[in-house]
Amino acid sequence: MNLSEALWKETIVGIDSTLKDAIECLDKTGLKIVLVIDKNNNFKGTISDGDIRRGLLSDMNLESKIDRILHKDAFIVPDGLDLDLIKSLMTSNKIYQIPVINDEQKVIGLHH
Repeated sequence: MNLSEALWKETIVGIDSTLKDAIECLDKTGLKIVLVIDKNNNFKGTISDGDIRRGLLSDMNLESKIDRILHKDAFIVPDGLDLDLIKSLMTSNKIYQIPVINDEQKVIGLHH
């Protein structure tokens, strides 16, 4: 359920990234989620493939910055949370990925 470090780290992009960068990230990982961090590596939110589609259907293009579609109040969990509780949270909230964030707001994992 918790992905290998190498794979979840591939889902990370910077806050100044473009829609094209996010799409390339989604294509590379196949995980249907992009984790967004700032210049200090602090977690800022998530972007899903659906967020990108909705952005493109509005007035965004491939060079648009992702901050316009960033899901800033993404569902996250702290490190060390019981795996059964995480599965229950995912099921009850109908979500397929949950970033694991530490006390310093750094991404340290991704449950899938």
